[in-house]
Amino acid sequence: MLGRSLSAAALERVRSWVDKALSTDAEEIWDLYIALTQFICRDAIGEPDWSNHTAKQQLVVCWSHANAVTEILVAGHVIINKLIKSLGENRSASPRLLIEEQYRFEGDTADPRSISLDRLRVHAAAPALFAFHAIAEHQAWAEAHLRRLLRKKDEAGADHPRMEIIRAALTSQDALSSYLSSAWSKEFEAIEPSSAGLFRDGAEQMVSTLLQHEPGSEEMRAGWVLLSQGSANAPVSEDLSALAQGRIRLCELADDSRGLTKARYELMNYALLAATNGWADERERIRSAAVALGPRGDEPDAMVLFEIAIWLARMESDILERTKLLAADLVRLGQHPDLREQAEVAARHFARGLSGQQTEAFVDALAVLMTKY
Repeated sequence: MLGRSLSAAALERVRSWVDKALSTDAEEIWDLYIALTQFICRDAIGEPDWSNHTAKQQLVVCWSHANAVTEILVAGHVIINKLIKSLGENRSASPRLLIEEQYRFEGDTADPRSISLDRLRVHAAAPALFAFHAIAEHQAWAEAHLRRLLRKKDEAGADHPRMEIIRAALTSQDALSSYLSSAWSKEFEAIEPSSAGLFRDGAEQMVSTLLQHEPGSEEMRAGWVLLSQGSANAPVSEDLSALAQGRIRLCELADDSRGLTKARYELMNYALLAATNGWADERERIRSAAVALGPRGDEPDAMVLFEIAIWLARMESDILERTKLLAADLVRLGQHPDLREQAEVAARHFARGLSGQQTEAFVDALAVLMTKY
């Protein structure tokens, strides 16, 4: 619409639409759209023909259905926050994700699993806002919106960049030719210095620079987090992968000097990156660190330990061996009293969700957990 010459009245009308779409009141509608897209993404795995669709077809199903349902629900004045909560409670992943990829769009910039409010809004609004920014009398208004899309205040009032924007910025696939893959680093850098690294054409340089800082430094730690977010559980470029693997070898993977919980989440990032980028040589170091950072004392929230175990298993290429490795880790974790129930639930989940030989290791693990501990 902004590609045409519009009257002053028409431009004001478009501005009012943008103001409404980017208002605080509209945030729950954006959240509903995302929640529906992710729910459809999870639920679609159960459809018999799902795996026969192309990446583009699968993505169209997720996004188009979510868009249609969002419009219906908003028009029907449904209580949105309750619906979002209900959709969020249905988040169990298919056990088959351990043994085979269920999505053709793995590593795609439009993967619903890598969408966040900040990322979706900034990419959806940027074309219109930059078009307005080129019109002198609308420049200040547009720039104010662009800055708000990039930065936010925490509860203490401190200003921070919206780092969620970087999600999937390092992925290489784009089956839909989506606006989520747009390269905005130069435009946003002119508005807000140091924001280029949040976007597709600036993220790799920023992550590479951070990873080359001293091991254990805050800069390198930030680099690992952003590499994980930006890759969205998919392989990164060969150059960035080689750099990251070289840098991980300089890191102390079991360092808990900053706190056990932080150390575990950092290790989960290492395991995730190693599994998705094929760093098989790092498996034993990561496994040793997982044991060193394992259960100790009171464990009120140890789900991260199970996630580390899953990523460790996914580093193994042989499917049956992968099931055995995960089952053995469930038994190891289940030896701790606070984790026994979770380990049994996980073993049962995989035993029921897989078939044939793939279930054997989990059936055996369940038997051990229920009789020995």
